[in-house]
Amino acid sequence: MTIRALATAATAVAAFSLTPVAALAAEGSFERTLTVTGPVQLSVVAGSGDVTVRAGAAGRVVVRGTIRESRGWLASGDAAEAIRRVEQQPPIVQEGNAIRVGELDDALNRLVSVSYDITVPEATELRAKSGSGDVVAEGLARDVELSSGSGDVRASALKAAARVSTGSGDVRLDGGGAVRASTGSGDIVATGVRGSASLQTGSGDIRLDLAQDQTGDVSVAAASGEVRITGVRGALDASTASGDLAVDGAIGGAWSLNTASGDISLTLSGVAGFTLDAHTTSGSIDTSLPVTVSGEIERRALKGDVRGGGPVLKVRSSSGTIVIR
Repeated sequence: MTIRALATAATAVAAFSLTPVAALAAEGSFERTLTVTGPVQLSVVAGSGDVTVRAGAAGRVVVRGTIRESRGWLASGDAAEAIRRVEQQPPIVQEGNAIRVGELDDALNRLVSVSYDITVPEATELRAKSGSGDVVAEGLARDVELSSGSGDVRASALKAAARVSTGSGDVRLDGGGAVRASTGSGDIVATGVRGSASLQTGSGDIRLDLAQDQTGDVSVAAASGEVRITGVRGALDASTASGDLAVDGAIGGAWSLNTASGDISLTLSGVAGFTLDAHTTSGSIDTSLPVTVSGEIERRALKGDVRGGGPVLKVRSSSGTIVIR
């Protein structure tokens, strides 16, 4: 056999030998069932794993954990032994109806990553946090606070207040009373919100669909992205530095709409009067509403009362068209 053939064979053998080893990363799991007698206060932390919390049967909390060897640069030592320790003694602390999950010491945190799938009674107040994993909550009837350093955050069928944030990921919300959501870099989609709403993204789009019985003020801000809002009935403050802004609703309080670079489109319902104050630096203003103009008539500005006046509708675009219907 030639030297080249020997080298090729050696490389093939090495690749064949290493592939199974790389694929067989250490992994473990655990499951614990806890008995509760009333509303639950649950706190969950995960270093780099995912957290999922769902509503289930009353009277019990079921905690399932999947343990994996950490791939972080701080990982060292015997990961298999660390996994065995977590399997035998899961990080679960119960004090009556207050439950804490995921509190590992620093040594274990460097060696393993734990993802949690937890079933709880509907009447659970939740606080869940992951360093770099996704966080999910479904069907809870009490307040939730969800956060991730660099993962997505999703919450559905909520019935109470929600406060969610992620450093770099998307946010998806369905339902809830008062809602506060933020992401450093990602999209935000919130539907069926019944209370006040405050949404903010550093770089991404925002879509907010409010419930028919929604009450409360709305504040939406995107540093770079499109903003679309439907169902507004109270006060509104919406802005985007770079993107279009579209709003559908009835004016029930002061509105302030701003975009530095983009068009603004408003579809107004109801018969309540309001006072219009619209201006664009380099664009046009188009409206089919009967405006009783006050002051001088300008090419790129329109001020006046609609249906006798009322709350102020302030609209500003530095570079874009304003359309009001």
